[in-house]
Amino acid sequence: MLQEFLHIIITSLILMTWGAPLALLLLTPSEKSRFWYHSVIGMFSFLFFCGCITLNIFSSWWVLFAPLNFSTLLFITFFLLTGLVVFGKNRILLFTKNRGNTKSTFSFTELIYITVSFTLFIVLGTLKPVNNDTQIYHLQIIKWFSEYGTVPGIANLSPRFGLGSGWFTLIGILEIPVFKIKNFSFLNVSFVCWTFLWLFDKYKYYRTDNSENNKVLSLYYFALFIYFMVDWQLFRDASNSTNYDFPVTVFTIIIISFFIEEIFKGKLLENTSLLLFLFSFTIISFKFSGIFILILVCLYLLQKRKSTYFFSSVICGLFILLPVCIKNYIITGYPFYPLPLSINKPDWQLPSLLTKGIYRYILNSNRFYNAPFSAEPMENSPLYWVPIWFRGILIQHKLFFFIAVFSIIILSATKPIVPIEYRRLKYLMAAVFLMLCGWFFTAPDPGRFGYGILLPVSFLCISMLSYRFIKPVFLNIFLAGLVLGMTYYIYQKGRGLIKEPQYFLLPQKEDLPPFKTKYINGISINVPEIINGNWNRRCYDLDLPCSCEENPYLQPRGKTIDKGFRMYPEPDSLFAKNYIY
Repeated sequence: MLQEFLHIIITSLILMTWGAPLALLLLTPSEKSRFWYHSVIGMFSFLFFCGCITLNIFSSWWVLFAPLNFSTLLFITFFLLTGLVVFGKNRILLFTKNRGNTKSTFSFTELIYITVSFTLFIVLGTLKPVNNDTQIYHLQIIKWFSEYGTVPGIANLSPRFGLGSGWFTLIGILEIPVFKIKNFSFLNVSFVCWTFLWLFDKYKYYRTDNSENNKVLSLYYFALFIYFMVDWQLFRDASNSTNYDFPVTVFTIIIISFFIEEIFKGKLLENTSLLLFLFSFTIISFKFSGIFILILVCLYLLQKRKSTYFFSSVICGLFILLPVCIKNYIITGYPFYPLPLSINKPDWQLPSLLTKGIYRYILNSNRFYNAPFSAEPMENSPLYWVPIWFRGILIQHKLFFFIAVFSIIILSATKPIVPIEYRRLKYLMAAVFLMLCGWFFTAPDPGRFGYGILLPVSFLCISMLSYRFIKPVFLNIFLAGLVLGMTYYIYQKGRGLIKEPQYFLLPQKEDLPPFKTKYINGISINVPEIINGNWNRRCYDLDLPCSCEENPYLQPRGKTIDKGFRMYPEPDSLFAKNYIY
């Protein structure tokens, strides 16, 4: 636990340092209370998010040419911090002093809730990750980026190794090599902690004003950070994994909340377009399924109607997404992987049959939620999967899906009782509806991809209908009850740590499955065995290179593994059909 805590502190300080130039360049002190933050605590959260954006851009370009290296990052960060102190000291002090109207004081109940929440996050981050994808491919991709950089054709070892999210480059570059025992959850726990504080800061700020609009916004943010704690797929799963769905969800909610607040405040900010574009395109760099955030970018551009904003969005998009496409091309042969679209056919390109197979697998794994499926084409009817999907999703998913749909209808067709810009609200609901359709027909996993759309529109409608009946004392009572439940949950989760005191210092390391070593042209490849009752082989944190399947077509491209891998000859259809994705 102590190592996890230290890693979180170091990670946060580095990311805030990298985020400070972005905030200082794009914001003025008078604007900060409008949306991005409202107190010193909120400012630190905002700097952390900005650091995730800037360091993600830097590491995405870096990994194309060299392995990610923490020592070099530390060296660059030192000079960046020195420059901020020397040249930006006065501006930093101005931002700190003019921190809005929110008092950085908390009630006793709130302090206990924050303390218990942070304890929970760190405990979960110390425990062995149970997220399937962390075990199957996250750790291996992080190791490739950290040890070798971008290597041609590593997707031939396993098609999932081609899913190289920008989130993994962040984890790789922030990994501290002197910490020999780790489970790689430090960045996720850090992100969870600062997301928690950002939402809490928003809730506190709007709670201090008794206007109707502010009451709605306060309840909206309160509902968000409470539900983030209750649902396992949000705060808790993110703290116990290297999952990149959570930052995609959070940044999506931040962008939607930006539009919501501006509708309630009645005026668009003039100098926040670049921040909006940077947050939006970073979502796509973390996960291509977040591409529907561009619908909100288009809405913003239509509202502004300035060519300079359009060109700014294009430049931001190219600068952030170009290294992602180049990286995809190098490790898979496809710039928009897992989409099987190819500009040419390099020798390391993952065979088209397997690429189509992993694409169908991802599509079907979302459509056939908690139901048997395969990567093979199924019925031709375009919506045959909908009843199966609906039966498979959890009860809270069903609830928020219906609430979101009805919320869009209600907020579009009924004039709200609070004084807001109704026409702009209708435009926002139309954009959110298009995003919802895009999500539903491409990646309809509610907890992983859908919450970024479902939760804000649902809680906005609920807050607008119920804010008159919810008194502040009710919220404190709810927090007190949640503290009791969380305390018991921490005890249940942490009992194993108490029995083994070394985990108060160190995190639990991922399992290492037994494996056999296969030699191909002098290159050793580790093939793991199935452990822990899993349905497939998982590489976990095994040494590179690791392949999850026996593959007679796999070949190294050279005498060392940094030259990459390919398949030769082209696998037949029977191999692709029986391949376990």
